[in-house]
Amino acid sequence: TETGIWPLRYRRASLGLRYLRYVLRDEPTLALAAVREAWTLAQHGHSSWWSDLCHSLVTLPEPVAIALDARPTPDMVKGLLKDVEHSLAQHLYKSVRDSRRLPLLWARFVAFHPPRHCRRSAQRSHTSSSRAPSPARLSYGSLRRTIPLGLRLDDVGRHLSHPTAASVASVGRRRLLKTRCMSSLRVRMPNCSRSARRNSYSCCSLSSRVPESSLGASNP
Repeated sequence: TETGIWPLRYRRASLGLRYLRYVLRDEPTLALAAVREAWTLAQHGHSSWWSDLCHSLVTLPEPVAIALDARPTPDMVKGLLKDVEHSLAQHLYKSVRDSRRLPLLWARFVAFHPPRHCRRSAQRSHTSSSRAPSPARLSYGSLRRTIPLGLRLDDVGRHLSHPTAASVASVGRRRLLKTRCMSSLRVRMPNCSRSARRNSYSCCSLSSRVPESSLGASNP
């Protein structure tokens, strides 16, 4: 379902039916004679291409009903193709429903309206009627709120009562400030060595560092 590729058994059954539709529609001489001969052999209890096709349809995970003695017609083959697509949809539905990984796939399992009603950036390519975008996937971008690392560390430091945990948040805050300062110095001093930038950072670190008391303080 993720790649839109049909399972092999359904793919083979669909190819056989489409070839039969071509033979009955265009009526090539040799191919039509071979199909009629295969149907005659199946009526006498012998193995043939027609009996193999009928066997492949009735042994699908969701069987497709077909009579062995029914003479094939274009309308009959058209209906069988629709039945195969319906059988495929039912098979995929049951496979996802009975899967042990369903909690991981639930976002793709929920049905949704056609993609033409969605934002253009949220549309997905559809290769079969059994796939549909889920509301969880389309609303994920609006639900997620990106918070800068510095603000998260500040908030953690204010609400931590344990001194060790507060010190960890303080260390993370200092590392963040160091990274930002070194990046700024790398832009301002592109021709300087790394040791020179480190010396410049040690000079300006006192003015850019946040006091640890504000990070380690806890609410009463």
